[in-house]
Amino acid sequence: MNQAEENEHPLFGVRRHECEIREEVEALEDFAFLDAVGSVFADIIDTATEAMKDTEDIRRSAMIYASIRAFRAIRAAQAVISSGYPLEAEPFTRMTLELFVSAQAIVADESGKEAGQWLAGERARGLAKRTREALPDGELYGHLSQATHGDPRALPRALMRVSEGRQTIKWGPALTDQTGEQLVRLALAGREFCVLLEQVGFEERSELDAIDAGLARRLPGWRPDAKWDTPNVV
Repeated sequence: MNQAEENEHPLFGVRRHECEIREEVEALEDFAFLDAVGSVFADIIDTATEAMKDTEDIRRSAMIYASIRAFRAIRAAQAVISSGYPLEAEPFTRMTLELFVSAQAIVADESGKEAGQWLAGERARGLAKRTREALPDGELYGHLSQATHGDPRALPRALMRVSEGRQTIKWGPALTDQTGEQLVRLALAGREFCVLLEQVGFEERSELDAIDAGLARRLPGWRPDAKWDTPNVV
């Protein structure tokens, strides 16, 4: 394919649009906020792994594993969203929620039994049910599951637009009304893991105060001590 043919190919237009969307998304204040949260989260993980080199604590080890997976899922979701594919980022959000529910149980069980079972892969059964029950909005997990499993109902929910009385699906990359909301939700998830790492004895970070203030501005009614059964936590 020569340059002229490539310029006329539909994929070339998609690539060009992806670049345009990326510039728009990365200019959002919420994108910069998520980056700031990610920076603190990464630093805590790095410090935690160094602290564990000469000690063995199964709860701390499990929290580091969960946090690493969560950090990677959050960054992957951010990259996908910035390319204009927020629907395709929802499976990463689901993974992050499931990891958080598992991590909460690990922190709550000081005996280390929960941590050991999770590390051995023995807590996978029933995870979807536990995650759904932990959320204030059960419909959210259903939507994330639709996106994860290729359910066709996810397409109109996320991509359907109505113009002049006609319904159309914008199938290409896009900056949607939900983009900012998704970025903030990912920032909240990163913050929650930072707190859980503190709760198993890793270093407390003063930067969390600024993160909490940023979340409070973006999530009306949210509080740092909010529980998962409180509206606007996710």
